[in-house]
Amino acid sequence: MIKGVARYSQRKDADIIILTRDGFAHGFFVIAALDEPTEKDKKEYPRGRRVYVVKESALFEKAVPVGAFGITGYQFGKYLSEEKFKEITTAAGGVQKAGPKHR
Repeated sequence: MIKGVARYSQRKDADIIILTRDGFAHGFFVIAALDEPTEKDKKEYPRGRRVYVVKESALFEKAVPVGAFGITGYQFGKYLSEEKFKEITTAAGGVQKAGPKHR
């Protein structure tokens, strides 16, 4: 299996990572596993402290302002309930599934 990866500077556990920029959610990664960074990972992203193995990625049909869901400021690693995640995906008008980048 070819893995997609997301490198991250924190070490928090995650099942899903919501992709946001400038206060808007644009999509998400579904995480299959967590790995320690390899030498290649450290070279390509020196700040990376954990590698998230991406099983699935998706883009929202439209960007969603996360402030409407009480998510404001710097929220790296914020826990969201399944209910809150469903609210965000519903507000986005659906998702377009995409493949992970290759490792």
